[in-house]
Amino acid sequence: MKPPLELLAGFMYWSYSPVPEIPVVERREAGKVAWDALSFYDCEAGVVKVHDGLIANAAFHRKLSYLWLRELARLHGHAHAFLHRAQLSPPRLKELLACPGIGSRRAEEIVADACSTDPREWYAKMPVKVLEPLAELVKQTALFWSLGSRALNLARSVEERLGVPSYYRGWRNLEELVKSFEHPSLLLAVTLCTARRRIWGTWSDLSRAIAGLVEEAGGAQMLELQLRVTLFLDKGCLLASPPQPPLHSPTTPR
Repeated sequence: MKPPLELLAGFMYWSYSPVPEIPVVERREAGKVAWDALSFYDCEAGVVKVHDGLIANAAFHRKLSYLWLRELARLHGHAHAFLHRAQLSPPRLKELLACPGIGSRRAEEIVADACSTDPREWYAKMPVKVLEPLAELVKQTALFWSLGSRALNLARSVEERLGVPSYYRGWRNLEELVKSFEHPSLLLAVTLCTARRRIWGTWSDLSRAIAGLVEEAGGAQMLELQLRVTLFLDKGCLLASPPQPPLHSPTTPR
């Protein structure tokens, strides 16, 4: 399976080009370690700054694996960049959401709301205590997509040993929902589409909306059925397309 960052780089429901990453050497003591102290997305410069010195310090004092802590930290920064820069694919999202529980008309309304938002303006106006657990949800979903449920268990353990502020841990409200998906890409699509619909005042409202949309669709299995139908139809269209003649047809002398 691909690394989490490569998985974020694009699927049929969104497009995204990962931003550059800059290591920053900084050594200082920290009590409760916020993820954004370890890896920060600079939205104006369009880069993720990874504070290697602080990561090394935190890993040493909490007896954590430096490489694993660094990976979790940098993914948090890249999750912010994903939320800020990813572009939704309206036709594909409508296909995904137009299942019996939602219907095509409501699917169009949901996607229209999400796509009418300016992502960069939306990102700038989102409250920190909503944006941080949202970035963590993106990160944890990508980890689960790449590495399975063991990665989520390890991430929980690191959070507890670091003592990250409680609002970063809001993603845990949806941990069972994450694990219910065989294709976590679908949850990422639903998450991004739901989040982009408006400026959310609280994480509890946004997390309920994400879970509610999955439930309205008929659950993870129904969304995965929609994906299979789409892939089947796409394959059928390709097979039905007439073969194209070669640009240069060689002739064989008789």
